[in-house]
Amino acid sequence: MLVYIESKDFQINTFVLKCGTGETLARVKAKILHVLYGMARDDHQFRLRYKGQFLRDAYTLEDYKIIDKSIVKMIPMAKKGESLKSIRASKEANLGSTGQLSEVKLALFEEVATLRWREKMLADFKVFN
Repeated sequence: MLVYIESKDFQINTFVLKCGTGETLARVKAKILHVLYGMARDDHQFRLRYKGQFLRDAYTLEDYKIIDKSIVKMIPMAKKGESLKSIRASKEANLGSTGQLSEVKLALFEEVATLRWREKMLADFKVFN
């Protein structure tokens, strides 16, 4: 089944995951983290919410009655020493023209990091063949 993971923290607002109904939320989170790692976002912490309820890792998708093509929200968690208010304030402060320029640079750096990672993976794959 397909599960849509919606987040406002990324340029790609929705991630699509292929999951089984018997998979635990911990496994689903691992799949999301794998996608985020590919985008050079290895330190991202989040919780999942479905129909207003935060989901616990030990339960399965079936336990929460999450069916095919359901939308699950990804809620970011504040890092140590940061509060959610400071994160939102820093995002709002970056909305000016210089903020947009820095966001573009950041996006380009992330894209370059992703491409380098893919090239390394391909090179490692060629070595084994």
